[in-house]
Amino acid sequence: MPFALVSNGDLINRFVRRRHPGYRVHASGALPARALKESLQSERAHLVALGLGIAPICYALLIGWNGWALWLGAANIACNLYPALLQRHTRGRLARLGRRRPLY
Repeated sequence: MPFALVSNGDLINRFVRRRHPGYRVHASGALPARALKESLQSERAHLVALGLGIAPICYALLIGWNGWALWLGAANIACNLYPALLQRHTRGRLARLGRRRPLY
């Protein structure tokens, strides 16, 4: 359920399809290969951002702004770690789909 509210998640897609019945995230033939590529790129970008977000957290701790460091850490986890894990989950779903039919 937590994955349903993200971009192109189940609930979001259902909402958009109610207003635009022909809406599809990917063309049916290109779905698995394109989605795999996009999920890898997205995961890498979020992991880089997660790493870059550590410096401001460390600096905030260094100057004694512990509350601010906590907020920065929570935001970094919510905006970068969670989406990176979501991409891994997406690839797992695609792998299960690929076992039922070829990915290409």
